[in-house]
Amino acid sequence: QTTAATGAFPAPVVSTYLGLQKPAAFDAIVIEPTVERPTPIGVVFLHGYMSNVTLQCWQIAQAARRIDAVTVCPSTNWSGEWWQPDGLPIIRATLSYLRERGIQQFYLGGFSNGGYGLGRLIMILATESGLKGLFFIAGVSNEPAVRATGLPVLVIQGIEDERMPGPGAFGLVAVSGAPLANRRVCPVTDQLVGESTRNVVDVEREPA
Repeated sequence: QTTAATGAFPAPVVSTYLGLQKPAAFDAIVIEPTVERPTPIGVVFLHGYMSNVTLQCWQIAQAARRIDAVTVCPSTNWSGEWWQPDGLPIIRATLSYLRERGIQQFYLGGFSNGGYGLGRLIMILATESGLKGLFFIAGVSNEPAVRATGLPVLVIQGIEDERMPGPGAFGLVAVSGAPLANRRVCPVTDQLVGESTRNVVDVEREPA
């Protein structure tokens, strides 16, 4: 399905492991929506530990296509430590790419260390114009600052996730102020989240 939808191209795993991802020149996977008209919305997905994986980016893009959004998955170091010095400039360069395309609204999220790093950088990134919402998959940090943004938030966290334990995510869910109808626990078998994740908490908070 991935090849049929996007064509065959190499994942930036090797270049990432070789330490070649720098703010001035980094690999990014870009998956366009299916609509032919220019899209006004972007989704930026930050990879986690073990580099930028095409399949994960493609999975996020399937959801992004429901709102006709382009998905951009930039690369940083192989461990996905976006809070390191190169991380923020790479994210900002990615946002500049979207704006150069005329895309002024975007959602920002991450998986594992990508979500953790997004939490650590959120006080800076929340000031970026056009940021419409956040999503965290199996990784979140700095929960008070995330709540303070007032943005809609989606959290997907394994109750039995052994690699990225979820107390912070569950705490964010508990006090997010989301209506009960928007809080739910459900089974998941998605490869993106991982075999150790048997259940997720899925939360959407509407803007005040």
